[in-house]
Amino acid sequence: MTAAPHALASATESSEAPPASSAASAAHVDAGAARGFLIAHLAMICGLVTIHLVIDGIGEWPAIPLAVATVAVCVFAARSERHGGEVSERMWVALAVIWIGLVVIDPLFLQAMFTLYPVTYAIVRWPQGIAASALMPVVWGTAVYSLDEPLWEWLLLPVGVWVLSCCLAYWILRVIDQSEERAALLAALEATRAELAEAQRAEGARFERDRMARDIHDTLAQGFSSIVLHARGALARGDVDSVRRSLELVEQVASEHLGEARRLVAAGPDESLGGRTLTEALQRVAAADEPVAHLHVDGPTQQLSGSIDVAVLRITQEAVANARKHARAERIDVTLAYTDREILLDVVDDGVGFDVGAPPRPVDGRIGGRGLDGIRARAAELGGSVTIESDRGSGTSISVALPTRAR
Repeated sequence: MTAAPHALASATESSEAPPASSAASAAHVDAGAARGFLIAHLAMICGLVTIHLVIDGIGEWPAIPLAVATVAVCVFAARSERHGGEVSERMWVALAVIWIGLVVIDPLFLQAMFTLYPVTYAIVRWPQGIAASALMPVVWGTAVYSLDEPLWEWLLLPVGVWVLSCCLAYWILRVIDQSEERAALLAALEATRAELAEAQRAEGARFERDRMARDIHDTLAQGFSSIVLHARGALARGDVDSVRRSLELVEQVASEHLGEARRLVAAGPDESLGGRTLTEALQRVAAADEPVAHLHVDGPTQQLSGSIDVAVLRITQEAVANARKHARAERIDVTLAYTDREILLDVVDDGVGFDVGAPPRPVDGRIGGRGLDGIRARAAELGGSVTIESDRGSGTSISVALPTRAR
């Protein structure tokens, strides 16, 4: 009197497979279990009919062809179910009609009814299966009533068994529905995890692109700009000594930034200063071009993590390069101060200044502003802050505060 694998089979086979492999595997297992359930009960009907014919000695001529027809319908239905087809309700009608004929011949065939209950719920869709299953207690009660049995045997017992089978089928359907809901939730969860992983991958790629863009802008791009300026100066002056001096500077800048490029490729995001101290690296930045920046270091120097050292160096490179190239400053002061909790960097120039609140203006035919955005991004990644003060004609002051994390 088990019931209702039909809903399980139809739900797992007709619905779209969830994107997660585990949910799809579970659906495949459930569909196989439902298919095996129906085939097993069809085989039980064949076995019961055969037992009654052979062991109980039922030899009337209508019983044998009806029994053969029963076996044929069950085999055809089992074959269709085994190959992934859907057993039609017409097969159930044929099976029920044949069973009624066998019961008319001999009431012993009523025993097959307990196998017909689950087969009915498996083939006939719910809730039509309730009405279809009512055929069994009607036939049962009619057959027993003809034998002049007590009321409880021909009415109460068949009806009670039918009600019990309906309740059990409904309970199983509820369990199946809850299982399907949980499977859908798991599939949605795994899909969300996949989307989150893809979003994290995209965010990581974007972060790496931004980091590489900042590094290239703060190192190689600045070096190329310096090389271009020296080359233009040599072409403008024209005398041998000036050309020689410019070529020497070009060679020096190119060598330094070739080393920077190699360090970027080799070290990746955890790059270092290439064996130099932060003060030495800042002195090279200050003296790399005209006008020479004035470097001031206040407080006892501290050994900081490589990420902080590199951030201070890159921010200084960008700020000094902006003062030389865009602000056309005559004096640049770089101040590095160490405290117990922070390292403070100030870059001040007496250049033309700019409107801090105005949108970036074009630089060499492109929209500028990447350098200042890079300064802010570097400081933010380390939990620091940036303050930029400037006005047209009054110079620019860039102040950066970064937390110190000693090794």
